[in-house]
Amino acid sequence: ALAAASVSSRGIPAISLKTIYPEAYRIDLLKTDQYLAFLERPYLLRERLAKENPHRIVVIDEIQKVPNLLDEVHHLIQEEGRCFVLCALWI
Repeated sequence: ALAAASVSSRGIPAISLKTIYPEAYRIDLLKTDQYLAFLERPYLLRERLAKENPHRIVVIDEIQKVPNLLDEVHHLIQEEGRCFVLCALWI
């Protein structure tokens, strides 16, 4: 069973993505270096994942910060059958 790591502002238990997908390839767009790299060059997603196992789940946290990454994700799903977990905070 998964244990709640914290509680959201709405009182809903929040579970860490690292807990749910411990082996996933992670991109955290709250990290300035990752955010700036993907903002300027969204195609880096394809380049970085070319070196990864195609069956490995890819988690992109805060995807709303770089909307152009969605085109890259769509391409990788259609052309390579990659599996993504996309997380966003919508207010």
